[in-house]
Amino acid sequence: MPYRGGGPSVLGLLAGDVDMMINDLSPVLEHIKAGKLMPLAVASEQRAPQLPDTPTFPEEGLPQVISSSWFCVGAPGATPPEVIGALSAAIGRVLHLPAYRTRLAELGLEPFELTPPEAAAFIARELDKWTNLVAAANIQAE
Repeated sequence: MPYRGGGPSVLGLLAGDVDMMINDLSPVLEHIKAGKLMPLAVASEQRAPQLPDTPTFPEEGLPQVISSSWFCVGAPGATPPEVIGALSAAIGRVLHLPAYRTRLAELGLEPFELTPPEAAAFIARELDKWTNLVAAANIQAE
């Protein structure tokens, strides 16, 4: 059943409109902790620190089910390299603040720090992965 985002899909699951869903950890973690939802597996190579007793999909025999959500700060292509460097350094400092890391963990998120070239390569790999998956599954936009 299609939903317009993670929040509405969580509400649909809590209301009993659907029997299961796949979502990011952040919108469901509080409901899991409250006993309203039961996690079956996480779509990562390692278990989530917030759910150490929940197996990964690869542990359950589905090694291809690896997925993550990520956020990226971008700038226009013509941005001078020194500005990109300064932004990257400032973001890196924030990512290492203990209070920031603690808050991310509370939300079920993990810091993911890449240099600008590493981020560009990561995004290219993600685009390839999902483009190939969409083509293999013959998924069509509605």
